[in-house]
Amino acid sequence: MTVDLKSRNQTEQKARPRSEQTPPKSLPMTIISSVFIQLVLLLSICVAFGAYTLPNMLKDIRAELIDVGESYKKVPTFLASTSNPDIVLMGSSLMLAPALHCDSAFVRKESSAQFGQEERASYSKGLYLEKLIKDKYGKSLEVFNFALPGCMMSDAFQMMKELKACDKTPKLVILGVAPRDCMNNQQAVPEETVLSLELKRFHDQHGKRETVSTVNPLDTLKQQVEVGRKDIVLIKQLINTQIACIRDGGQNDLTTVSTKVKQPKEDKALQGNTTSLIATPTEQSLARSVSVYKKHYNPPSAKMANMYLDYLERTVEFAANNKIPLVLVSMPITELNKSLLSKDIYKLYQQRSKDAAAKYNVPYVDIDKSTIYEPNDYRDTVHLNAAGGDKFYNELLTGIDHFAEAKASLLK
Repeated sequence: MTVDLKSRNQTEQKARPRSEQTPPKSLPMTIISSVFIQLVLLLSICVAFGAYTLPNMLKDIRAELIDVGESYKKVPTFLASTSNPDIVLMGSSLMLAPALHCDSAFVRKESSAQFGQEERASYSKGLYLEKLIKDKYGKSLEVFNFALPGCMMSDAFQMMKELKACDKTPKLVILGVAPRDCMNNQQAVPEETVLSLELKRFHDQHGKRETVSTVNPLDTLKQQVEVGRKDIVLIKQLINTQIACIRDGGQNDLTTVSTKVKQPKEDKALQGNTTSLIATPTEQSLARSVSVYKKHYNPPSAKMANMYLDYLERTVEFAANNKIPLVLVSMPITELNKSLLSKDIYKLYQQRSKDAAAKYNVPYVDIDKSTIYEPNDYRDTVHLNAAGGDKFYNELLTGIDHFAEAKASLLK
């Protein structure tokens, strides 16, 4: 008798216990579904954990990206005071350094060789510049140094608005600009700068921040999306910084400094009959400066540069519309520092700075093109020491002399 093998196999399969039966062909799909569910659950846990820990982590990231200590406290202190100086200096540490070093030598105090410490970063005077103005024009004018370490062009715009809001319109605002003020990969979010956060606290404490009576759910959603976008940018900044550290190790052929660097000449205008205390560049200060600025400038981003240069134009426009006398000053930096910067972005910075000044008929003093500065006029690749600061202030005043309205504002 012929036996149907296929029928026998089916009969035997049914007779076996369920545990011994051949698994159905759909089992792989079941496994895939199970893995998918586990991945979804794991992702949900990660998102929940990230939502809880991300804010604190970002605080640490911000602290790592910009370490300025308490230096920005001088801003709300000034805004809350009754002080109304004749001249206000604005800009980054490049504008702060000449005052710090020149004033130190001028009053015969110890050299501020460790530039960047809190008490020095928060310095707010301009004693030596006041002396030069008195000698040149015969007028005693008070100078307030609003310059801040790490200041971006968006910060300058905010400070200009604060001066107007607090009714502190000076005779002249001198704003120093430099490439790093618009090209800093460690500060890619204008709303998250140290000054922005400090001003928020200031307004909250003084009840000046506008309150919203009704909350639009769509606006709330947009805010949450924007916060998430900024957080992603901040994390990207930290990653770029770490990659730069690993890639370069803080060293580069450009950090090699000649051992035959001559000491700067003593400046009688500063020293009088005493020994002038000038912070000279060292191999260590140059190497550190190169390492820091490589992180600022790389990778090059024309998008970021244009974003901050837009703020520069808004600053100039605001000053013009509100009749705030303003002078733009292109700060001098070393050729070593320029070599770290993208040539295209440097040209973009130069052109847009000049264009903004020309568009609103604001004096532009281009000191960066000057050829009188030597390596020993700096204490690293960008910060002027007392010798360089003396040259800078004299060039600044000479430049202002070429603009009748600016000079008239200063002397009125």
